[in-house]
Amino acid sequence: MNTKKICASVCGIFLVAGIFIWRMGVHPSPAKVDKTQLLGKYAPFHARFSASTGKDASTALQEMLELKEDLQAANNEPLLHAYTLVRIAFLYQATGQIENERKAWQEIESLKTEGPLSSSLALVEENFHHEGSGLSEYIRSRLSL
Repeated sequence: MNTKKICASVCGIFLVAGIFIWRMGVHPSPAKVDKTQLLGKYAPFHARFSASTGKDASTALQEMLELKEDLQAANNEPLLHAYTLVRIAFLYQATGQIENERKAWQEIESLKTEGPLSSSLALVEENFHHEGSGLSEYIRSRLSL
């Protein structure tokens, strides 16, 4: 047997095996992959954060408050926890709950200087821009209402 025939035979075997594996669902086609399920399986907290996007503010707020409690209990995902706190403050603002919004911003302010979330909140601050102001300026403007 010459080299070309051997190479063609081996390639054919791999092609048939690949198609078989694909059809058996070991590696489902991209159309069958539910990205939300994958995210939920490998990053459940992130999936919950993402799933609340696009919902009405009241529903999203309730889901974010539950996520906050779970993140505190799990004591991991500090960056997601920091973004969750900021999102909660914005959702209180969106639902017109000014006193709860104020408390949420005050909690963020206190955690920025001390505690396990201080470095994560510093990253959030670096990436936050609203009408030319940073997170600290935005929080001060909201607390002054």
